[in-house]
Amino acid sequence: MYFKRLELSGFKSFANPVTIEFNEGITCVVGPNGSGKSNVSDAIRWVLGEQSPKMLRGGRMEDVIFSGTQSRKAKGMAEVTLVIDNSDRTLDIDFAEVGISRRVYRSGESEYMINRIPCRLRDIRELIMDTGIGVEGYSVIGQGKIADIVSNKMDSRREIFEEAAGIVKYRSKREETERKLQASSDNLERVNDIASEIESRIDGLKSDSEKAEEYLQIRDKYRYNEINIIVKNIDVARSKLEAASEELSELAEMLESSLKDKAELEAALRDARGREQGADEKLDSLNEEISKASEEIYALENREELGRERSAGLERDRLRIEAELSGIEEKLGKEEESYRTVESSRLGVAKEEEEARRKALEKKAAAEQVQEELLSAERDLAEQKEMMLVLTGRISSANAEISGLESIKTTLGRRLEKLSDSDSAAESERIEAKIKDLKGRLSDAGKERDRLEEASLQLEKRRAELVEKLSKNAAFIEDRRVAGGKISARYKLLEELEKAYEGYSGAVRFVMQSGLSGITGTVGDLLKVPEGWELAIETALGGRIQNIVCDSDDDAKRAIELLKKNQAGRVTFLPEKSLRASDAADTSTLAGSDGYLGLASQKVSCEGGYENVVNYLLGRVAVCRDLDSALAMTGKVPGLRLVTLAGERIDPAGAITGGSFKSDAGNLISRKNEKEKLGIEFENIQTELERAVEQRADINGQISAADLRSDELDEALRVVETRIAVFEKEGEQLRAAGSDAENAWNLKLAEIVELKKEIENTSEGISAALKQVDDSRLAVDAAEEKAAQIAGRIEELRLRSDEARQQETAARLEQAAATVKAE
Repeated sequence: MYFKRLELSGFKSFANPVTIEFNEGITCVVGPNGSGKSNVSDAIRWVLGEQSPKMLRGGRMEDVIFSGTQSRKAKGMAEVTLVIDNSDRTLDIDFAEVGISRRVYRSGESEYMINRIPCRLRDIRELIMDTGIGVEGYSVIGQGKIADIVSNKMDSRREIFEEAAGIVKYRSKREETERKLQASSDNLERVNDIASEIESRIDGLKSDSEKAEEYLQIRDKYRYNEINIIVKNIDVARSKLEAASEELSELAEMLESSLKDKAELEAALRDARGREQGADEKLDSLNEEISKASEEIYALENREELGRERSAGLERDRLRIEAELSGIEEKLGKEEESYRTVESSRLGVAKEEEEARRKALEKKAAAEQVQEELLSAERDLAEQKEMMLVLTGRISSANAEISGLESIKTTLGRRLEKLSDSDSAAESERIEAKIKDLKGRLSDAGKERDRLEEASLQLEKRRAELVEKLSKNAAFIEDRRVAGGKISARYKLLEELEKAYEGYSGAVRFVMQSGLSGITGTVGDLLKVPEGWELAIETALGGRIQNIVCDSDDDAKRAIELLKKNQAGRVTFLPEKSLRASDAADTSTLAGSDGYLGLASQKVSCEGGYENVVNYLLGRVAVCRDLDSALAMTGKVPGLRLVTLAGERIDPAGAITGGSFKSDAGNLISRKNEKEKLGIEFENIQTELERAVEQRADINGQISAADLRSDELDEALRVVETRIAVFEKEGEQLRAAGSDAENAWNLKLAEIVELKKEIENTSEGISAALKQVDDSRLAVDAAEEKAAQIAGRIEELRLRSDEARQQETAARLEQAAATVKAE
């Protein structure tokens, strides 16, 4: 496998399409400076997936596109294709020649292709993985790369060795699998959080579902019975109608027969009048019966119409319920679509989080570089100060030497006068007296030197202790600042979650963010729970933790109308003025029981003094230490619900709920208590930081005082040592003079000549020392000027360091915000 050719178009200096053939055995690409040799290697790095513009010697990725000249227009696109010979099938692709292409537009869009087929950067990296030709591979090494490899950490060198060994692909697959597993685990935790949130609402929904099912059963039974009754009544009415019709037919036949016989009966009218009268009465009676039968038929028809109306009403109820079910199914579909949208957004946010993490690392590196420059400048300043101290010491030593030489010169002058004025015997006595006096002064100077050396040693020990103490103080300040930053980030996260009502249902969030008057807050926000009781109280409240406390029924009514208007969901409201709480449970029988901790309503308070709300929610809830103690108390107080600190619950009917919680991300009360604790802890850390900063200033002051005292002791010690040297030299001279006192007279003239020469030499020494003092003072002035320049540079670097730290902190906050958004 080898590179066959490189095709460039619009990349950097290659404005026109260029093809560079790489035959087998090619050694190098040569050319004069500025001919574009480095652009060839940049093109290879770029087409293989390089993402850093700095590695391509640019500021932005768009800089790789030909930017134009005075005579040529700029290009709108850059494209590079690297053709690789794959006849030995080193690359895991069934082609003898593989062309890897990359294209970028000025709009920022980019494309990758393998054999002109669009693909992902990941596909290219997986294709060339373990071949050594990747961006991070050992086969593509830029200028200064070898020095970086040698000076890098072991982990960086290990990556190159792993690339050469051919195990990067498997390690990358393993890391990718681990990332997917972690993402699946995070998704599973989120699903469990959602499931736990839904489980908290199951009890109420289950009760509503059971009521709805019971209603449907009763409705169907009512409809069935009502239809049967109506049908039966209709059958009875029809049978009566048929009987009346038959009787009416018979009467009609009888009437017709009577009419036919009327002519015959007229002859026997007298005889038949009585019979006719009876027939008329019977006919009237039958007419009344026919009228009654007609009224009954009309009544039955009315009842049949009423049955049809009731049946139509029941049918309308059935259609309404089916419409509600259809709406619920449609809402479920929307929720699923929302979940897919959120999942898509999460992938985008993950990229933002990765970009924020990269920026944070860049800012941190910049801050560390400025810090290194600052440390270098401080070292230079320390060197200048040390040089100034050395020069000052030289000046002091030269002054002391001048004083000693002047003293010697004075002594020699006096000696010359005495040699000229006195005799040898008197001179010998005077010399002995001077030697004795000089020994006393030399002894006193020696003691003074020992005292100064001891004081200097103690001062050095004290300064070392102060430096160590300052180092510990700096480490403590940095630790507290880091801890304060973490707490501040966590506090802001919890504050943002609280402001966004994260963990609450959409309906609750809608009401709380609508700004309605009279809405006090949610139960989870208003309750104040003792530390350690959060899980027990949340278990006792269940779904009621999302209830909203308001002032009156009117406030609840306005909120409900707003929810209906916007179809935002359902919420339970607790009007404080009209809420009727039952009396708290009498737990006197549980007093003294092992594991009984108290009635929840007596331990929990509510912001604003809504005791009625607390009694309503927790008036019949008792808290126990563990499940065993709760089981022992079951049934002792009727209607009392028991919860444990671990989150188990025993209902009055005996049902037991317990187990482990997958995640505590939705624990609203725990989140509120954690926020309060973090606020207190942050204030404590700030107090500790202020004390530590004051202590650091005090320690710096003590170190400065110690340095000043050390300089004073060094100066005093140099003066004393100079005096001792002078005394020793003078003593040697006096001893020599005493031993030669007997011959002094004979050598008087010669000694006078020698003394004059010594006086001249001493004068020359004084002149040389004065010149040294002048030179040292000039050097001190130069050092002071340079130190001032370095101090100014240090101040500038400190400002840059503070700015870099602020940028690093901002980048970290941006990263934390991206992490919060991703979560």
